[in-house]
Amino acid sequence: MQVVLIYRTSANPLFLGGPRLGVFQVEADTFKWCIGAVGHSAPKELNTYPGSESVLSIYQRDPARPAGPTPSVAGGGQIHFAPLW
Repeated sequence: MQVVLIYRTSANPLFLGGPRLGVFQVEADTFKWCIGAVGHSAPKELNTYPGSESVLSIYQRDPARPAGPTPSVAGGGQIHFAPLW
């Protein structure tokens, strides 16, 4: 599935200036996403390499934290995630 990130604020100015297209995967308690640089197409796979402008992040659910509501799919197949901080 694909995701689009738009940063409103960032300590790193490279993140600002437009959408960052990416791909993601949710498998059991693991969430992985790989996003491309601003203005580039979405990565084709969930991987990156030194010198790449893509970023791969992997998150594991904290089993001590109670499960929240399941994210729903909005129009256009986009999933909206709310930060927990």
